[in-house]
Amino acid sequence: MYYAGRYVSVPNVGETPFDGNAGNDMRIYASSTTAIEMYAGASGPTVTPSGITSFHTYRHLFSGASSVASVDAGADATGNPSTSNAGGLTIGAYGNGTTAFGSAEIGELFIATDAVAAPSSPKSYLKSRWATP
Repeated sequence: MYYAGRYVSVPNVGETPFDGNAGNDMRIYASSTTAIEMYAGASGPTVTPSGITSFHTYRHLFSGASSVASVDAGADATGNPSTSNAGGLTIGAYGNGTTAFGSAEIGELFIATDAVAAPSSPKSYLKSRWATP
């Protein structure tokens, strides 16, 4: 998953711009007021954008122990958020759609496997389109 986005205001812990269908299946959320974490059954890679209320380009690849997250041109953060089946995509809230609403603006979203799109291609496009760092 690649996207250009930002939090409109400093997020509350738990605010969720993306999740799977049922909740905590493929979750990307504010783990603090300055960090964004992946979760799919366990805590995974975390990124800390410079200025969480500014637009940034993000990459989140859910792949068990090979999962990665990155922001802008930064290095990949690695970790194992587990392997829950997303079962769908919820945008703007926790997977059940009733809690943890994210005060996030998402400019554009690409969903692809790295086998389909090299990481530099979507990130380069998003950086150019949204003038991210």
